[in-house]
Amino acid sequence: MRRSLIYILALALLSVSCSNQQFEEHKNGFSYMNIDRSEIGLSPRIGDLTTLDVSIKAPNDSLLRRANSFRIQIEKARFKGSINQALMFMHEGDSMAFLIDAVDYYNLDSEETVPEFIKKGDKLRFDIRLTDVKSMEEFEQERRLVQISGVKREEIALKHFLKRSGIADSAAMDRVFVKTLRKGTGDSPKSGDRVAIHYFAYFVDGTPFDNTYERGQTFDFTIGNEKVLEGLERGVEQMQVGEKATIVIPSPLAYGDEGMPEAKIAPYTTLVFDAELKKIK
Repeated sequence: MRRSLIYILALALLSVSCSNQQFEEHKNGFSYMNIDRSEIGLSPRIGDLTTLDVSIKAPNDSLLRRANSFRIQIEKARFKGSINQALMFMHEGDSMAFLIDAVDYYNLDSEETVPEFIKKGDKLRFDIRLTDVKSMEEFEQERRLVQISGVKREEIALKHFLKRSGIADSAAMDRVFVKTLRKGTGDSPKSGDRVAIHYFAYFVDGTPFDNTYERGQTFDFTIGNEKVLEGLERGVEQMQVGEKATIVIPSPLAYGDEGMPEAKIAPYTTLVFDAELKKIK
């Protein structure tokens, strides 16, 4: 966060210092202005994956968008003077400003409805720092290494939790582990049944992330409706009404390699539910 703030402030100062400079016209149809030109890093080609710090301003200089470490794949230009052509003019490490035709950008590059305040001939200003260039092959290799590392870490943590909890001595990523804490006396749900459960949910390190008891309301869902985690459905199907059990769900049956950022659930995270099947409706 500190580095991003420093960069934004630096970019703002650079923009002020460059305010008297003139944009130059490029033969490919966009206008550009150098802010910090390195000319020694890699230049992206069509198909490459680039990482950018970018801000986009409207013709009246109001900020439309800002993003740090934003990834975009370079595509073939859809119009002369497109942002894709501008990016291929940059080098890794460059900071530059570009003027791009606003109507063409919205219609062809971003495929969005042109805002009402945009008129024909208007230009959008892009302030871009190009921080990284990778071929798709390099990116896929990097992603595979991250996946292998993430899966391995989860397997180790899962195995330790299962053994410590007396559930199992070995871990498997393709199944749900259920340990009965209190036996039930009712029926077990089947596909199509609507169930009501209470639960306390946490990670294998004990950190809680959800609790229906605190909300004072059961969590209701239909078995087989694919509206909840596959692992939670599988676990509840093994329970009887009145039963309380610990349900351990490895990430492939939970939020997988993407996680759920809005709930602060990281990729490759095993979830644990101490669940109680209250009723089958």
